[in-house]
Amino acid sequence: MGAFLITLSFFAFWTGVIMLFIAYKRKKPKKKAIIITVSAFVLMIIGGALSPTVEETTEEDPKPTEVAEDTQTPEEKKAEDEAKAIEEADKKAKEEAEKKAKAEKKLADDKEYYLKEVKTKIDTQMGMYDEAWSTIWVPTFEGIGDGSVDVFKAYENMKTLEQRYETLQASFPSIPDEGLSKENKKQLTEFKSKMKSAAMWREEAASKAKEIINDGDFSPARLDEVKTDVSYSDSDMLLAVVALTTLETTLGVVREE
Repeated sequence: MGAFLITLSFFAFWTGVIMLFIAYKRKKPKKKAIIITVSAFVLMIIGGALSPTVEETTEEDPKPTEVAEDTQTPEEKKAEDEAKAIEEADKKAKEEAEKKAKAEKKLADDKEYYLKEVKTKIDTQMGMYDEAWSTIWVPTFEGIGDGSVDVFKAYENMKTLEQRYETLQASFPSIPDEGLSKENKKQLTEFKSKMKSAAMWREEAASKAKEIINDGDFSPARLDEVKTDVSYSDSDMLLAVVALTTLETTLGVVREE
């Protein structure tokens, strides 16, 4: 419809123009020619507006997906599956080997750190723990029993022993552990905690013994209180030794007998 109007208006427009030109030459009224020309121009514009623009799009029907036929023989399929299985096994073995090597490297680093930064401090503090007991506590009570140590000396000895174990309580937590892995650090932390507790109980035993000597009250009840503190100390020390042994066994540290 739009195209027809455009064609019609095109001819009408030029007809009007020609009529307008002839009227002008003959000097006749031009009103009718002008009206025809204007009307034809308007029709041409309307026809152009109504003419739809059609874009023809040719789409090819999608071809059906062709399914490739499996031309593998059972032997070829089996060989392919075996090759994939071998590849997966090799990949897994490589990952396991890398994981093991990494763990061994970390363990070696832990051991080196322990031997350089930790073991000497532990040995020193454990030596002080045992030395204070064997050189002060034991001879003092043996001397009280056989009369070779008077109450004044015994009191001073217990005061000294009390101070020794108070100092040791603060020294065990200061043992470094920054270079150890999480699990090994856990064992060392357990050792330090139990040794601190053991030192605390020995300090408590020395304090009570000092009061007994000062009061001159060696009654079974008072002495039993001291023995209880000593047993608590021994129990914590045993747990500390277990933790330390576990740590050193893991690291491969062998102590000389």
